Amino acid sequence: MCFLLVSSWVFLPGAINLAGAGTGAFLEWSTREPEKVVNTILPVWMGVSPVDPGEIAADVLGRVTRADLGDPGRMIAYQLSMSVRTRMPEPVSALVSPPPVEASRGVQDVPRRTGAVTIGIYHTHTGETYERTDGVERVDGRPGAVVEVGRVLKRALQERHGLGVVHSEKVHDVPYSRSYLESEQTARRMIEEHPELKMLIDLHRDSLKDRAHSVTEIGGQEVATILVIVGSDARQPFPDWEKNYALARAVAAKSQELYPGLCIGVRVKEGRYNQFLHPGALLVEVGSVVNRTEEALRTAEFLADILAAVLADNPGEDGPGPV
Repeated sequence: MCFLLVSSWVFLPGAINLAGAGTGAFLEWSTREPEKVVNTILPVWMGVSPVDPGEIAADVLGRVTRADLGDPGRMIAYQLSMSVRTRMPEPVSALVSPPPVEASRGVQDVPRRTGAVTIGIYHTHTGETYERTDGVERVDGRPGAVVEVGRVLKRALQERHGLGVVHSEKVHDVPYSRSYLESEQTARRMIEEHPELKMLIDLHRDSLKDRAHSVTEIGGQEVATILVIVGSDARQPFPDWEKNYALARAVAAKSQELYPGLCIGVRVKEGRYNQFLHPGALLVEVGSVVNRTEEALRTAEFLADILAAVLADNPGEDGPGPV
């Protein structure tokens, strides 16, 4: 059994290379180095684990007060009277955003594959939206814009790459505290109905990154960045989590090959995020709350190319049966 003795791990693709030219960088830190934690984690911080009581409390308080506990500037603004309230500037980034890049490979160059359903897509936090377009961070009881991102991803995988895809739009986040319990049932059903699945993607958008780390430029257009989240066995049994981690690194590396700067890294967290159900299960965050919906939809097209290329590189791997 592998015990995690650090608060978080981050794998960064070659665009932010700390280990040497042409390789990925693996960062590790402990709570005894608070300055290093702040300087390193700020660009990819995505909140607390799905079962953390703090997240539930923050969500309830945020709904009552309409204050975003993840944005100190916005919290302060909500405490000011209307006569003096002003728009708070976006925080200064700890790292320089990736420079604009051109795609190194066109979508027509990714091999097409046909056959059974190989990719499943669902949304634990179904109501997530993009505030710059929708004016709110989440809608209750119905699909938010993140589901539209899933639709575009599914269509691109099917039409451009000939892949079999199943996409669930079922609402899982009412009540919010049961989101992962509800989405686990959807994930299990997908695995049972499609035992040939090779990837199971829980598609989200981040809530805490600033805009500087939520946007990059590809082909002259602004697009949302992606962050891959991997669970671990730090809190509950998850003996094969490193298989999921290996897949996440493959996705990040392929993203860097095809669309440099699009993926800002892979983060290992203490929760399991239902990934114990399947070695091909990943949580992928497309942009953050400060993105525009159209930026996330463009990214979905690129993400389809990346996932298809990863599958093409590993054609012989079969998914497991039901867990």
